[in-house]
Parts: sequence; C-alpha cells; structure tokens
Amino acid sequence: MLSDLICDSGCGESLATWFLSVERDCATLEEKMLFPTLRGGQLWAGWNETCLRDEGTGRYCGDVINGFSKSFIDEMPIEELCSFCNVQWHRVVQTSPFSLYDKNYKSRLEHINRACDLNLPTAIPKLVLSEDPHIERDPYCATLLSYTTSPGDTCDSIAAQFQVASAAVRAVSWPLIDCFAIPEGTRLCTPLRCKTHTLRDGDTCDSIERELDLKPWLGVSAIRAYNPWVNQDCSNLHEASDALFGHVICVGPTGQSILDE
Repeated sequence: MLSDLICDSGCGESLATWFLSVERDCATLEEKMLFPTLRGGQLWAGWNETCLRDEGTGRYCGDVINGFSKSFIDEMPIEELCSFCNVQWHRVVQTSPFSLYDKNYKSRLEHINRACDLNLPTAIPKLVLSEDPHIERDPYCATLLSYTTSPGDTCDSIAAQFQVASAAVRAVSWPLIDCFAIPEGTRLCTPLRCKTHTLRDGDTCDSIERELDLKPWLGVSAIRAYNPWVNQDCSNLHEASDALFGHVICVGPTGQSILDE
C-alpha cells in the first residue's frame, strides 16, 4: 500500500529534519508575513495525521474513521466517538499550527472532551515566525511529552522505560542523537508506544514472529511492518540494531501515547 511506503519512519524523520532546518536557517527573512516552513509543516502535519494507527488492530486511523457508522460527530455512537483513533486523530491535528485544525475542529474536540470525560487542549495553534535564529524553541512533539536524559541513558534504556522502540527514540529527536552516547540533560520527545520485544542473540524475524504468534500485515512480515527500517529479507535486524538504533523493537502497532493511561 502507498500508505505503508509514506509512513516509513525514515520519511517522517526526513520531513522533521527539513522542517527544523528551514525554521532555524530562514528565521530572519525580511518578509515577516512569509512562513518558509509552511509547505513543509503542512506535509509533516499531514504525515503525522495519515500515519497514526489504531492501537488494537494496527489499521490506519484514517481508514478506521472513514468506516464509522455516522459522519456527524453529534450522531456518533459513544464507542466510535471515544475510540482511540477518533480521540488521538483530533489530538494530533490540534497540536500543529500547520494542520487543518480550525473553529470547526475545535468544536468537535470540545464535544469529544464532554462526551468522553476528557480534558484535551482545544486551542487553535497560531503560526509564529521567529525573528532570532538563536532562540531555542522546543521542536514539535506529537506526543506532547518530553524526557530529559540521565547519565548513562541510551535509546535502549529509554525505550524500555517508556515501552517504545529504540529506533523511534532516535527518529523523533532533533538534532539526531547517538543512541549509545546520549549526553546527560538532553531533552527528547517521547515517541508513541507499541508492544515491544528486546532482541536476543540468534533472534530472527521468523523466530520472533513464531514465538509471539505474529501474523503478516497486508502481505508484509509483522516485524517489517512494525519496524520499517528492517529490510525486506530481515538481514539487517541485528546489524542496524547494534550500530545505530539499539535493540528494543516494536512487535505491535504504534499509536498510544504514554499519557494515555
């Protein structure tokens, strides 16, 4: 599927890198009404919206929402209105000033808060063009939660602490980090959760899938589907983990924030 190609973690990492570089390097443009990050920000926001997956089925949330029985939010059954996909999709849209979030979506999210007994932010984010490229601002974080590293932290230790993939810890970080030598005091965005497995010597994609009874997803092996950096024949599973990412991988769909207890 085209969505599977677009939602490769490397695609999101590339969009984030481009966006943050342009935001930094073009911050002093004389034309203050010009937002050089606009197109890239829209692409990045769209990527986050498109690639959100249901925590239970692994389906893309856009497909789940399109299959709802009612289109109008005030007519939706409570199980659809308060479902993971409906709540999290609206939440992701609200976090970015480059999304389509407007008064209409604000009203929808307020309705979700009331009906589902939630207290999610509903304010409409505003575009702000920085006038000083040296002003340090927190990069966009889809989960709205950051973590400040302690001495000895690695992508693996952070992944184990928050039940996320080691590769995801690196993918959402800017600037990119060395997963095995993260400076103390580094502030990182915490990725979305998934069911995890820590690689052991001798593990292969096949052996993990047999052990955990994982089924292919749309013809793609489960390990490859949940960890897009794994190549087609799984030959880089240990090589990339040892050299780049760390050893905690996803064995289920990504999508739950650690705020969602």
